Amino acid sequence: METGSSNGALARLAAKDAKGFARAEAEGRPFFLPEVPIDFLAWWRDEVLRKHGQQAVCFLEVCGSTSRRALLEATLGTFAEECERLSGRERFALLQSELLAEDPALVQLLWRNLPLLPRGEEEFFHRWPRKLAPALMLQLAGAGARTQLQRRSWAPQWILCATGRMRLKLLPPRCQEELKPSKEPFGVLDEAGRAIFSVCDTEVSDLDLFAVRFDSHLDIFGPDLQQWPEADRLLVLEVLLRPGDVAVLPADWWVQCYSEEASWSLHGQYCSAAGLEWTLGTVLGHAKVGPEEIFGYAALPAEEKVDAVLAAALAASGRGEGRQLLKRLRGLDQDLPAPASPQRACAVCGRPATTRCGRCRELALCGAECQRRSWPEHRKICVAELQSSRRQSNQTEVDNLRQQVKGSDEALADAIKSNEALREQMELQRLDAQTACERDLKMWRDKFQQHLEDQEEQHRVEQAEVARRIKALEEVLGSKAGKIQALREALAEKSKAWHMGFPRAQGGPAFAANLGGLGHGVTLSMNRLATFAEQCSALTEAQTAQAERKKHADEAAKILRERAWHQENLKKHLEMWRLLCSFPCRLVDPISHGAPFDEEFLGRRMREKQEEYDALRRKQADLEARKTQLGEEAQKLEREIQAQEAQDAARAMGVADLRREVVAEAERTKANLTEAFRREICISGSEFGV
Repeated sequence: METGSSNGALARLAAKDAKGFARAEAEGRPFFLPEVPIDFLAWWRDEVLRKHGQQAVCFLEVCGSTSRRALLEATLGTFAEECERLSGRERFALLQSELLAEDPALVQLLWRNLPLLPRGEEEFFHRWPRKLAPALMLQLAGAGARTQLQRRSWAPQWILCATGRMRLKLLPPRCQEELKPSKEPFGVLDEAGRAIFSVCDTEVSDLDLFAVRFDSHLDIFGPDLQQWPEADRLLVLEVLLRPGDVAVLPADWWVQCYSEEASWSLHGQYCSAAGLEWTLGTVLGHAKVGPEEIFGYAALPAEEKVDAVLAAALAASGRGEGRQLLKRLRGLDQDLPAPASPQRACAVCGRPATTRCGRCRELALCGAECQRRSWPEHRKICVAELQSSRRQSNQTEVDNLRQQVKGSDEALADAIKSNEALREQMELQRLDAQTACERDLKMWRDKFQQHLEDQEEQHRVEQAEVARRIKALEEVLGSKAGKIQALREALAEKSKAWHMGFPRAQGGPAFAANLGGLGHGVTLSMNRLATFAEQCSALTEAQTAQAERKKHADEAAKILRERAWHQENLKKHLEMWRLLCSFPCRLVDPISHGAPFDEEFLGRRMREKQEEYDALRRKQADLEARKTQLGEEAQKLEREIQAQEAQDAARAMGVADLRREVVAEAERTKANLTEAFRREICISGSEFGV
């Protein structure tokens, strides 16, 4: 299960410079940083106790066998003294505090001795509100103390052992099932520990990798396999940290710390440009927000990406608009005391510097002892390279200014590219809207044409039905008229046959006359009867015809009403068709036509894009002004350098002339003294008669 307790596996991953740091970070495995001076760490610990020794802190008292915890309170100085003698494997004390956030000066001194870790503008957690960013944590632990096995998956972390000896057990991310972890929210919490704003989770496991001491190896510890049988399959990397050692762990690795003796350690996290996408992706995944839901996410600069992701995560909490919440949290940071200005550190021991080298004024020192220790090496470069170092520093400043100008040009180019991308996106959206409108218009035209054809077909069917009804009525009237004419002809035939059937020769003339009179009377009666029948038939026909005419009139009125309704419906469809025909004309060119459709669907979007474009133009103007200013400052600095060099040359010539004059004056004085001495000897000799 174990891979060993030595650091040989990590020796090849030691990062000694910035390139080595980037290469080790890209490999995704733990690695070491150069050791921090032990003298500085001892002095730094004493400074923490001197400044914050009387501050009240809360610590945990843990039972090693049952893992029961009790929260106690004491001063920092008292805890530091007591935990060294009261802790053991069966009962230990553990303090984890963020009190260093109240002392930026000590933090700045610490960062000066950790040169490879990203900080300042290179570290993107400075863009986070202090309530949401991970803070530097100070850990004091007695002998046998151990932390919980945990993983902070949103950013890499580093651990510095200041005093004592510590063991780290590390697990790769592919052991989720065996650990059975639980999640604890990270962010702004209330007094009950509930998350108000949460940006990610810290995963914690109850598995203790230091629970059991092996009998065969007294300095090796492992988990309780009876309680955690799955832990036998874990591949654990064990690392030993001595004072000054710094271990850097990737974002998704598990870690548990064990103190072999009373120790001080520092734990922190960082977010560099290489791991920014991982951190932002973790925050978005925690908030269940996709990158595609943030407008223009891929084209945003790094700092604006941080703001957009934090705003989306805060908005997902449902407590308000994300940008406003982010602004309020940053407003709370402004109320906090500003960090103290960084103090120069001694180049030998790392303590605060109180003096400098008297010759070059470049080497920072804390006292005479460090000056004595540094002089054998520093004397080689102090005088000989003083002028070249100054010239090099000036050249460095000029290069920095040029680099800033170049960065401004690149930022301006990026802003122009972003503006062009937004403009292309707006054009694509306009073309998509125009295509959709044309497609809908074509669909409505087809539907309207189909509706007109259906109405025309229905009208033809109704006309054919009316013609058929009229023809049927005409046929009925014709048949009835034929029947009446046939009845009339039959009645006439019967009357004629009846008159012709009586014998006129019987009974003589009187009888004939009577018969003729009777026949005439019968004829009159028959004529009257026929007339009455005709009148009755005519009356019946008139009534029938009147009923038929009324029926036809009702049907004609119904047909006229239907035609009027169809005409009105056709007028409405024609008006709708005219409106639909005029509708794309207002959509073809939304810039030239100020139609309500433009104001409703595109006006607001165009105004927003125009405001963004104006902001980019203003930013471009500011960058150009900054570029001009930096160019002027560079020229001014070059002129000052040339003037200083000319002044130094003139001063050197003056010193040389003065030296020649002094030498000449000394020669003249020597000659005068020699001549006076010779004369004195001559006078003395003449007096004694020599």
